[in-house]
Amino acid sequence: MSWSIDYYEDARGRKPVCIFIDGLLPKHAKKAVDQIRLLCDYADLGQSHPDASEEGDGIWKLRVRFGKSQYRFFYFSATGQKFILVHAYLKSSPKTPPQEFAQAKKNRDEWLARKKP
Repeated sequence: MSWSIDYYEDARGRKPVCIFIDGLLPKHAKKAVDQIRLLCDYADLGQSHPDASEEGDGIWKLRVRFGKSQYRFFYFSATGQKFILVHAYLKSSPKTPPQEFAQAKKNRDEWLARKKP
């Protein structure tokens, strides 16, 4: 079974990561989507994406660079070989701002709570 990508959806049916990508310049959006798809390709080979690192608490961060713009996408792995993208932001400081990681955790926890049988 191959890995796949899914996006966190809030209670109002919005997908924040998709909205974030849609707001990027077209070339930036294409690169972001290509890098996100590569998560699955690397996972299918049993490897991690070279621009991904564990941020903590089971949440990973994918780094996407386009010129001087740097984007961060938070995700986690779910049952069934699926990556769930939960939050994204434009990097503007050397370290991950605590509120960005907190939002990723909140979205992840909400997704997990809704998926429980």
